[in-house]
Amino acid sequence: MDSYYSKEVMHHQWILSNRRGSYAMGFGDLINDRKYDGLLIASDDNLKRTHLVYGAEEEVEWRGNKFFLDSNSYSNCIYPDGYEYIIKTWLRPYPSFLFSSNPANEEILILKEIMMDENENITLVKYSNIGSHPMHISVKPKLTMVEHHTLNSPGSLDNKSFSVKAGKNGFTVLREDNGAKLYGCCDEHFTMKEEKIIYRNIFFSKESSRGYDYFADVISLFSFEFEIFPNESRFILYSDFEIENIPYTIKKIQKRYSKYSLPKDHPLRSKSFNVRKISDKDENLFEYSEYMKILNLAMEDFILDDNIIAGFPWFSAWGRDTFISMEAMFYMKNKENRIKRIFKKYGESIKGGFLPNTFGEGGEGMNYDSADSPLWFIIRMNDYEKMQKVSHTLKKHIDYAQKIILDFINRKDTQIIMDEDALLLIKEGPLALTWMDAKIFDTPVTGRFGKPVEINALWYSAIMSFIEM
Repeated sequence: MDSYYSKEVMHHQWILSNRRGSYAMGFGDLINDRKYDGLLIASDDNLKRTHLVYGAEEEVEWRGNKFFLDSNSYSNCIYPDGYEYIIKTWLRPYPSFLFSSNPANEEILILKEIMMDENENITLVKYSNIGSHPMHISVKPKLTMVEHHTLNSPGSLDNKSFSVKAGKNGFTVLREDNGAKLYGCCDEHFTMKEEKIIYRNIFFSKESSRGYDYFADVISLFSFEFEIFPNESRFILYSDFEIENIPYTIKKIQKRYSKYSLPKDHPLRSKSFNVRKISDKDENLFEYSEYMKILNLAMEDFILDDNIIAGFPWFSAWGRDTFISMEAMFYMKNKENRIKRIFKKYGESIKGGFLPNTFGEGGEGMNYDSADSPLWFIIRMNDYEKMQKVSHTLKKHIDYAQKIILDFINRKDTQIIMDEDALLLIKEGPLALTWMDAKIFDTPVTGRFGKPVEINALWYSAIMSFIEM
């Protein structure tokens, strides 16, 4: 990879997600720099997310020569040097990485693509030989299998027990101390074997700069090997359950992205692709109409069936984030039913004038400690009604708004009340009710006690929105 281009794409981040809140994410050079980066971080029904797959060691052999596609960051080096063999990266509509030998050789061209199932916790990695020479590829998945906010500290995997079961098309792995499960499989014409390798002291610079733990171990327990001939592709799937119909699943995942145009210089877009004409400059990659569809897809990455995760990867679905970001949904196609489901989900959960600021956050239960979430909720309901230009406001939306406003006006025994001047007053107490919600030992770091300006601006806007409704 060209030095300038390498330094540029290392800052480009990509994300894939599904309707359950699962995700895959990383950087343009495929070097994981956050503990959240990986190929599969799987969410359950309570939005509890488990980091399952960090990446994979990928070794390519041709004519007796070998090189790697992957790279790990260590405190004193990057090894292997797979990022040096990337000659172009495309991050939309899904991440694609074109590799070649160093220097680039038209005989050796490998396209790696990453996609995710829309509804199930499945990540697809596709390897395509678009060169003119057969290659042998060995893939050793690097596993984490830990809660996604945490790391496997150095040495911690040495004595952990993993149950590995080989099947016809892949392996099922159970981490016995926490119950995390992973299924990895390959599509066809491959060999596999069980082998244990621990990659030690991987360094995450983004975590170091934020003051978090930043060294971790990851583990490989099995490997796949396959030959890949020119104009052929091989697929590896990662999931938290055993996939029964692999060909159907591959077809379904690829179909999810097939309606979106590929970048103009992508090798699968043009039959006359020439590696020597690839430009480092990511300019004019799409026509305007194509780009608008890509923007729509970018918004889709943050939307669940009945909620929004605006804070990937740190947060799950938060009420405040949901209604601040919801405005972007108004411009999407086929969004009406999903917007109504979100309003209904939160409206039916109103309690004492408050909305849940979190719906469980991994099974911890609802959190009613946000003064601004219900106010944003009212404002967005009115915004939606105006944009839809409906002849009458949905009665249940009026009922939701009325309940919130009356509770704010009438409550006297809570930490936030309406004062005599009709402004909202936050009294001293254990709750951090604004966006500055950090707490230490259950004490707000910045309590914002008194009459915070943004809360009262939202209070005024919510009342005016209710009047308009």
